Amino acid sequence: EILATPDALKFTETLAEKCRGEVIVRETLNEFIAWYQTYEIDFYDHTYEGRNTPLIQNWKQIFIEINDKQNLLSALSDSHHAVSLKDALDLHQSRLNKLDSLFHLINDVQ
Repeated sequence: EILATPDALKFTETLAEKCRGEVIVRETLNEFIAWYQTYEIDFYDHTYEGRNTPLIQNWKQIFIEINDKQNLLSALSDSHHAVSLKDALDLHQSRLNKLDSLFHLINDVQ
């Protein structure tokens, strides 16, 4: 009977919406972590004066994927559903930014 009041129903609906939003953020973060842990870089052997040097190929694809993931994490961080996951999101954004900087440096050297 108490749960049937308009205030209780509104509270329940709001809580359910918040939970759905947090589940979506958490699932998306878990998908990002899985991508981060399983991503593989394609190499090719460059031969010069009899010496083989593995070089990274598909730079454009690497930078596109990193940019997409940066945008995804940024959008998740901006969501009001992500408050409880802010520390994890900040950590992964920081790691991804470092990875992006590192790949740009390697690309310049290569």
